[in-house]
Amino acid sequence: HTRWSGDWSSDVCSSDLGTKIMVDDDKFVDVKDLKVGDYVKTYKHGLKKIKFVYNKNHLNSRGLLQQIRKLDNGVYLTGGHSVLLDNIPDGVPEKYRDLGKIDDKQLCLSVYAENSIMIENNDLYKVYHIVLENEDIYGRYGVFAGDNIENIVLCESLSYDWYNKYK
Repeated sequence: HTRWSGDWSSDVCSSDLGTKIMVDDDKFVDVKDLKVGDYVKTYKHGLKKIKFVYNKNHLNSRGLLQQIRKLDNGVYLTGGHSVLLDNIPDGVPEKYRDLGKIDDKQLCLSVYAENSIMIENNDLYKVYHIVLENEDIYGRYGVFAGDNIENIVLCESLSYDWYNKYK
């Protein structure tokens, strides 16, 4: 696992706009319904227990990396939250091209993900973070977000270190 670093804010796992997280091979739960003790399906590490759920209000007018984005599968993230990809797309600025990896996937800010659409308003949203049990306080996992197994994206869980510093 890589440590979180950089000058952006990895601000959400998902928002209150109906984003669902995979909790089993064929079951998705709305992120706002997840609670401590629930299990989440991870990319390479099976089911992991939720250690903390953190949510906060988020004003959707604070700049490119903070603006809420909608991915084509109905997942909502801030522009500064990473999705996990095999390769970084062309056109990503150099300072955001090497944000590290989770397992064998590259971290790519959702603002630069294909089919990422900015939600252009000044509304207040509730954003959610989940921290999964991990022996490494900097460790994060790839988690599946979407509405069904054919229509998912990998995004990152929050590390315990980040949660402790910024909650």
